[in-house]
Amino acid sequence: MNNYKKIATLETHNNVQMITALSDGRIVSCGQTIDIWKEVNGKWRLADIVEQTINWIYSVIQLRDGRLVSGGREGTIKIWKEVDGKWRCENTIDAHKASINKIIQLKDGRLVSVSDDKTLKIWEEKDGDWYLSTRHWHKYPVNTVIDLQDGRIAIVGKGKGIEIIPTWSTCEGLTPSDFMHVHTIDVNSEVMSLIQLRDGRLVLGTADGDITIYYLNKEYRTWYRYRTIIGHSDWIHSLHSDCIYSLQELSDGRLVSGSYDKTIKIWREVEGDWICEQTLLNDGDVFTAIAIKDGQFLICGSGSSINIWEIEKPLETEKPIEKEELTQIGNGLSSKTIGNSTVIFDKDTNIIAEIICNQEIIYKYNVDIKDKDFNIE
Repeated sequence: MNNYKKIATLETHNNVQMITALSDGRIVSCGQTIDIWKEVNGKWRLADIVEQTINWIYSVIQLRDGRLVSGGREGTIKIWKEVDGKWRCENTIDAHKASINKIIQLKDGRLVSVSDDKTLKIWEEKDGDWYLSTRHWHKYPVNTVIDLQDGRIAIVGKGKGIEIIPTWSTCEGLTPSDFMHVHTIDVNSEVMSLIQLRDGRLVLGTADGDITIYYLNKEYRTWYRYRTIIGHSDWIHSLHSDCIYSLQELSDGRLVSGSYDKTIKIWREVEGDWICEQTLLNDGDVFTAIAIKDGQFLICGSGSSINIWEIEKPLETEKPIEKEELTQIGNGLSSKTIGNSTVIFDKDTNIIAEIICNQEIIYKYNVDIKDKDFNIE
């Protein structure tokens, strides 16, 4: 099992709204500034400030050609290009009449922006300028948007539902009739985050703190609820690589969720059920989180700080543990202190849990043990 351990906290003096990974290993965060962070000799430092503004920047992404695109409260989209190590704004689009909440790039290179003005807009670049090619009106202000594997896009408004719409381009497997209607997925609570897994299923996080998974009936092109995971006590907000309210799938198939309850949870699917493998305790509400380097690091934004978590090597001992070395703590369990961790063993001296700094409990197996069983001083 790959467990994460916090290794660094970056102070930003900026209320972080979103974090995105760049193709060269740097990361970019946005709030009232757009900051570029770089790892040097194992330590992260602020490398550049792209923009400072009195208005909030809610979304920043990297295009496939390396440029950055940002959008926020002003309703404008800005295109940034790095020249000789410095970022300059090469284009500004007067895009929306209210805040821009999310920007993505489609497979064909076009941009999609969604806004509190209840619109989704698709932008196409020609000779260095960006032109509006498609507009879609929504019943509510639009929180987020993702592009689906079949070429359609899914948008989430501030109501209780998801809309699946075509992009009026070449969409694999779609017939002309598919372009004549919008498919709606009804949800019992407001959707705060949305991703599509590599196997095609949709995963959404709600204001109730639930994660719900949907699968597509390809014959009827209808989405059905597959499973609901209940694991957070407050809104699920965060993780994945490119927005404020998001979830993320790791390269090994595990799922990461972040929440206003100040936790990040790591989930693994076992025979159709999702098991919480680890809970990371954050020092504030988790607004955004991403995984980089094939999941080696988790980076989350929380208020004016960015926390970095790294996969730690499984705890091993140089020699087998003898029962005489252990302290009995009741209920057939025993413990031993190794470094800054207290390791919990079962009656056969198998490691079942680890307590880091007397606070963070990492469960090694799905066993029926409670915090009170440990009684650690």
